[in-house]
Amino acid sequence: MSDDASPRLGLPYVAAGQAQKHITVNEGLSRLDAMVQMAVESRSLSAAPANPADGSLYILSATGTGSGWNGQPSGSLMRFEAGSWAAVPVAEGVLAWLRNEDLLLVYDGSQWQSFFGLLKALNNLDRLGLGTSADAANPLSVRLNKALFTAKPVAEGGDGGLRYTLNKETSGAVLSFLMQSGWSGRAELGLIGSDDLSLKVSSDGASWQTALSVDRATGKVSFAKGALRSQTDVFTASGTYSPPPWARRLEITLIGGGGGGASGASGDATAVRLGGGGGGAGGLVSERFDLEDLTAPLTLSIGPGGLGGLGTTGTSAGNLGNGGGATTIASGGAILLSASGGQGGSSLGGAGGLGTFGSSASGGASIATAAAAPGSAGLGAGPGGGGGGGALDTASNLRAGGQGGSGHPVGGAGRTSLGGAVGASGAAKAWLKGVGAGGGGSSASATASPAAAGSGGAPGGGGGGGGAARNTFTSAKGGDGARGEIWITAIG
Repeated sequence: MSDDASPRLGLPYVAAGQAQKHITVNEGLSRLDAMVQMAVESRSLSAAPANPADGSLYILSATGTGSGWNGQPSGSLMRFEAGSWAAVPVAEGVLAWLRNEDLLLVYDGSQWQSFFGLLKALNNLDRLGLGTSADAANPLSVRLNKALFTAKPVAEGGDGGLRYTLNKETSGAVLSFLMQSGWSGRAELGLIGSDDLSLKVSSDGASWQTALSVDRATGKVSFAKGALRSQTDVFTASGTYSPPPWARRLEITLIGGGGGGASGASGDATAVRLGGGGGGAGGLVSERFDLEDLTAPLTLSIGPGGLGGLGTTGTSAGNLGNGGGATTIASGGAILLSASGGQGGSSLGGAGGLGTFGSSASGGASIATAAAAPGSAGLGAGPGGGGGGGALDTASNLRAGGQGGSGHPVGGAGRTSLGGAVGASGAAKAWLKGVGAGGGGSSASATASPAAAGSGGAPGGGGGGGGAARNTFTSAKGGDGARGEIWITAIG
């Protein structure tokens, strides 16, 4: 221990019997004035300022120059008093408030450093506010626009990962992230009153709806309000289709074109003349595909309806109806699905096109001894066939045409397209995924040219058969078949 000064701050001692003791005491008080609650003006100068305030302190940024600072090492604490400068010895651990930077400094024994930069731990704090004030309800409060958390890399002693661990005391307690808008809750994710993960949403912060829940024991996910997104597009003309970006799979249904009905026969009174057979309905095909199994865009080809046979005069067995065209969809140039068109009628009804459920509805045949047969109703969600045309026997008995077959009643009678009455066109589909009905066959006539048969309803309905006539008149034209259609439902 020195007999001249205190070991840490270097405050001079008053010696026994010392003369002019006030000089020593004043020197110690001057040093205390500099060290106690130290406030430094700047640490960016290396030359003394021109007009320093009495008692002001400066930390040299580099080796001092000029009067009073010349030769003093960088980091020296310089004090101005009574017109002169003096270096103040500084011990390790001394704190100083840096006024021009609003920063607390600490001397580590060799240099000045930021006090907060040296902090290694803050434990057992009651509150912490970053950019705002913390309170009893929110002891940790943060007000900012961005936050970053990054993993400590292996090179720095970490494991390269980052995991947040959040814990609640009991199963019935809440552990969640609450997301608000204008301080009103809109979404909450977490263990909300149970140990199962759930997501809830709200429009007003008061009434909440559970959108998702995950059972902790089985991992099964439940969507209380449903989760699938779907979109159905209906195509009535050929073209291409690109699935929406959110889609995972496609449900595709194709309907072929309906066949045209045959015209009625014509001839003299001594011959039996049959009416034309109704056209068959277009085939129906349905399938589901995962998007990864397809090459977009898909190429769509809609089958046209077959034209009805033209009426005849003189002695003729009538003209056949034309078959409907096939409806196809292709991926990468390869046909994925094809629904064939219905066959055209002869005196017999045309067969329905082939599809998922086998042959679709057939057209009705003409019968000399009774009214013509009706077209068959749609099978397995398919369209209806055309009714047969009415015949004439040798006694000129007139036979009525047959009614068109109805489209299959998917979802109830309100979604059924009704078959055409005698000589009337079949109804078009009654809803988005509906099918058309067959056209009604026209009745025979011995005294005039009978009216044309009814056309099939779109999509896929067969045309009705034309009625027979005597050779001095023109037999009835067969009804035209309806075009095909494609439905594509994207599911996400």
